[in-house]
Amino acid sequence: MQAKAARGVDPKHCVARSLYLSVGDCSIARASVHARRATAMELLRDVARASPEVRVLDPIAAFCTGSTCSPHEGRTLFYLDSNHMSPAGIDRFSRAFGSDFEWAFGGGPE
Repeated sequence: MQAKAARGVDPKHCVARSLYLSVGDCSIARASVHARRATAMELLRDVARASPEVRVLDPIAAFCTGSTCSPHEGRTLFYLDSNHMSPAGIDRFSRAFGSDFEWAFGGGPE
């Protein structure tokens, strides 16, 4: 998810304005996120279908509700900028895909 590409605003600055100035909402529609990344995700899934040693980790469920995606939850910011997760974002991502990381590094089920 690239919040900057979707909204034209760096997520860190958007969240700061939202939290401290009560200006704006940093959320974007989940449908918009799906549409923007549909081609890339389909290509990645094609690769995974053709290669059993490849898995696609789709972070959308970890960072989005059924209808919106947000670069933060309360005062917890998930991104440092438009392309890099914060420590909290990395933690959320790694918890969501822990078994996939175990599999990738040889410690989990096939």
